Amino acid sequence: MTLATELAPLRQRIIDRLEEVLPKSEVAPEHLHAAMRHGALVPGKCVRGCLVYASGRALGIEVERLDRFACALELVHAYSLVHDDLPCMDDDDIRRGRPSCHAAYGEATALLAGNALLLCAIAEVSGDRESSGEQRSASIDRLCQAAGSFGMMGGQQLDIELEDAEEYQIDLLNEVYRLKTGCLFHASIMLPTELVQASPEQRDALDTYARKIGLAFQVRDDLEDMEQDAQLASDGTRPTYPVLLGVEASRKKLSDLGVEALAALDVFGDQADLLRSLGRWLTSGSADKVP
Repeated sequence: MTLATELAPLRQRIIDRLEEVLPKSEVAPEHLHAAMRHGALVPGKCVRGCLVYASGRALGIEVERLDRFACALELVHAYSLVHDDLPCMDDDDIRRGRPSCHAAYGEATALLAGNALLLCAIAEVSGDRESSGEQRSASIDRLCQAAGSFGMMGGQQLDIELEDAEEYQIDLLNEVYRLKTGCLFHASIMLPTELVQASPEQRDALDTYARKIGLAFQVRDDLEDMEQDAQLASDGTRPTYPVLLGVEASRKKLSDLGVEALAALDVFGDQADLLRSLGRWLTSGSADKVP
């Protein structure tokens, strides 16, 4: 079975769940609800949601048990994209081939829509009645930490500050990537551990895999951006792995991260095969060639 074949039904589960939990655009306030759906139901890879399912499979968790968590991670990611596109942030009018949320619905509504998507994500996790109160609390805490000032939002702030830095350092760039991108990857992979009695070895293995894959995803993104726009590699206006370390060193870093991520999964045997396949895809090839 190819990775594309395995991911297709998982992505469809996420879309179906999003369709279910997002307010209908015909329900007041219609404009806000339409903007929320516009931001969350944009065609995409659903990488974070698929990582939830893959991690859960490694731990032996039924796929139905994971739906709300996969949906929650995609809602947080959608919220971040809606806000990233705003004029005060990246100022992008196009998102995946169609108008970004603020371009279609206005800046104020896009701001509210992003906030509402984040709250929908928290509601998804808090609505898990199959878990104990302690498990539910741990899941909510993990999601909020990953999205907040010690996670994605903190990384976004550091990224803003990095743009004005007089000197770029790889350690600072690593911290930006760990927070801005890596923390949501980490939450995607570690959230299922809150649902079962995962052993310390299993938790450590998933933690290592998550940290390696989170950074690898961003290094690969840097390399692909450079290949698409050679100017990025030469003007030094934005700190990236190729700018700071060079192309070949960046490619070696990407390869090393992939090897280390896959090695961490040995404790799971073939139950982690989907995680392995996702890891290989996320650390090689082109993002345009989505499986």
